[in-house]
Amino acid sequence: MIHGRTLLFYEPLTPKHYLDQILKQYPYDIDSTLVYTLLTKHPSPHPALLTFIDFICKSRKYLITRKSYANQELHHLYHKMAALAQPSHALYHVHSFCFDCLLHTTHSAIQPAYPYLAYDKIAMIDEIQMALNPHIYLNHHPASTPISYISTMPLLDLSLDPDQYFALSISMHEVHGLILLPRYAAALIPALSTLYPFTTETVQHDFLLFYAVKTPQKENIITYDANRKQYLGCSCHTQENELSFTECLHMIRTLYAAITRAKHDLTLTASMLHIQRNDQIISLLLCGDDEKQKSALSEALLEYGRIHNASVIRVFENVGTIHLLDDSLYATGTQCGVTIAMSSLIPHPYHDNFGTDLYLSEGDHTTYRITPLKASTNKQEFQPIHSIAILCDVESFHLFQQAETVLTHIRRCYCHLTASHNEDTIGNELINTAFLNNIPLIALPADDDPRQNAQLLITWLQDKLCADE
Repeated sequence: MIHGRTLLFYEPLTPKHYLDQILKQYPYDIDSTLVYTLLTKHPSPHPALLTFIDFICKSRKYLITRKSYANQELHHLYHKMAALAQPSHALYHVHSFCFDCLLHTTHSAIQPAYPYLAYDKIAMIDEIQMALNPHIYLNHHPASTPISYISTMPLLDLSLDPDQYFALSISMHEVHGLILLPRYAAALIPALSTLYPFTTETVQHDFLLFYAVKTPQKENIITYDANRKQYLGCSCHTQENELSFTECLHMIRTLYAAITRAKHDLTLTASMLHIQRNDQIISLLLCGDDEKQKSALSEALLEYGRIHNASVIRVFENVGTIHLLDDSLYATGTQCGVTIAMSSLIPHPYHDNFGTDLYLSEGDHTTYRITPLKASTNKQEFQPIHSIAILCDVESFHLFQQAETVLTHIRRCYCHLTASHNEDTIGNELINTAFLNNIPLIALPADDDPRQNAQLLITWLQDKLCADE
């Protein structure tokens, strides 16, 4: 069975160059003269050539370019391949041979903090143009590798070829990060661009993530460079079949959590929704240690609002940060998009943006729906917290009465390292502030039907709004 892979194309791109670049990346033996018959008037329908064409159809095709792109000659080649692949069809599906995505690149204006790594020579992603809303397939989902904090990172031992990497500069609520991503991981770029704004401006990066760079360690590591005031992260997976979207996100979120912890803020696995009645809005912060369960409840709340004409709006999803400002609690999101495992979705999933979703599958394990959030609220603005609900191991819906009990459950929601970085001091302070400000802290049974929890939660919150009027 033929499996596709990520194919990268570079300009200039004539039909012959298109075939040349596929041949360089083709994992099977084939006579190149047979492939070049596609450039003739009547190409040969040889079985080996049909297998080659099938490989192109199943592969993800990314064009790296510095300008807008259109090439009519390539469409003639697409038509010939489509005619061979589907000889009985009158309407040829040439889109299977077109580029899934155009990656516009620019020279990086970043001055490298570590000159021997020369990442200022790495092409920086400037803009992304999606030809299709794709379903991205990663061939393998490796076992999750833990993240360890070390006091020093052996940067001198890193191996990095600038021509084999992309640079992505992302922003996350006043935090800027630079991700160095191997080119064979280009399939992750559309997903990351949906979740985080890209920028090519010269900024001071708060963290630097080397994704899939060879190191002596066989583990994912994070450290802090006190001289440059920058966190550094490095993943240990260095093969294309070891790519993991969830692991990449976990590295980004853990780096971000380390930065916010230093600011005395607390980053959690959390969502925020606005629930409105008349002219009043309750900002609900929803936390849970199991992201799939939490996302399922978020979806159920949105679906309940749609069915019952209640105004429920998703402000942010996946990860949020709690801030203590002037003895009041606020929250911010870290993403401009949403990642939800399809197994978390209710039978008729709520869509924030129809037609803009993309899907990503990691082997046969998990498929994610990734979608940008609506621009109705600024996810990275400080949102006041009016109520906090925690999915946890309890038997029934109830209000927490003691700070110690809340901490037991909320510490499971930390975006933490495997090392002993104690966030409980911050957590205790935030929980006590919630009690002092009469912010309800609600316990929800994690194992209950999310639609039942959604109904209980919205009914209780709306009753509270009525009582406060």
